[in-house]
Amino acid sequence: MRVVALCIACALMSAAAAAQSSWQEYAYPEQQFAISFPGEPSIQKLPVKTVEGATAPETLYTVRHDRELFQVAVLDLSRVEYDRRRIVTDVVAEVAQRAQVKFTTPARVQGTMGVYLTMVSRAGNHSVGAVFLTNNRLYEVEGTVPATNEDALSGEMARFEQSLRFTGSAAGRVVRRQATDDALLLNRLFGPFHLPQ
Repeated sequence: MRVVALCIACALMSAAAAAQSSWQEYAYPEQQFAISFPGEPSIQKLPVKTVEGATAPETLYTVRHDRELFQVAVLDLSRVEYDRRRIVTDVVAEVAQRAQVKFTTPARVQGTMGVYLTMVSRAGNHSVGAVFLTNNRLYEVEGTVPATNEDALSGEMARFEQSLRFTGSAAGRVVRRQATDDALLLNRLFGPFHLPQ
């Protein structure tokens, strides 16, 4: 009996280790970012309308893993006019139209300010997300689990969201004007916010 229990425990640990090892970082130098996915993402290029009404190219990276969905959308704003001080706020407001935003907090990745979110869709699906703007690219990260998932905001969701890093000229680029704009944006989203000196 103990041997059977030990064999079952070993099999479960092996399966868990195999699931953990399927995560891998994927780098996209042309889009200046890298992120970890639980499998190789499919890539789609789509034209998207901005809040200002212009059309901009978006690249969507998607992985379905079991019943979870992992996505990164990169919107290239280099050829369109946009309000740098409002765009992240506008994206959060757009998300709030399709889901109940439960939590937002300022975020920083390599000196780039953004926002982390948790949300629940009308269907009850739970998501974590992040929105960042750097080098005229808007990065939207979202990990979603179905409403029936008992571990609504699993470690895999956090792992995905937190694995984002910027590469190339977007990595660690802190420009004083950008930092000032980011402080103004965060002040509108979350109240008074002061950048470290």
